[in-house]
Amino acid sequence: MVQVWKDMSLYDSTAEFRLHWIHTQLQECMATAATAAMAAVVVTGAGLGGGGGGGGYRLRLCPYYDCNPAGLERAYGGPQPFARDGLLFYLKQGLYEPGPCPLVLQWKDAASSR
Repeated sequence: MVQVWKDMSLYDSTAEFRLHWIHTQLQECMATAATAAMAAVVVTGAGLGGGGGGGGYRLRLCPYYDCNPAGLERAYGGPQPFARDGLLFYLKQGLYEPGPCPLVLQWKDAASSR
């Protein structure tokens, strides 16, 4: 999840806000990019390992769902455009903490992971 966007620190924001923020910002970037294909954004620049010479990475937003019966059903059993490797649960009101954090849970089992 995003911690800094264009020199603006989001460390003191809740997980719910950071998740909303990154989706909103990347959707705006995709809407203005003439070559955005299949909701992907090409990110280039120094420090990203892309070489800065026209290289880059394609970023796609992972879907996210509310933790309620309908959301869990969609996340756990619904089709996804990628290989699912578990589910990640965030406490919406939780602030960022570096390192292991009890406010985030990763769930893996035979049905949600390889």
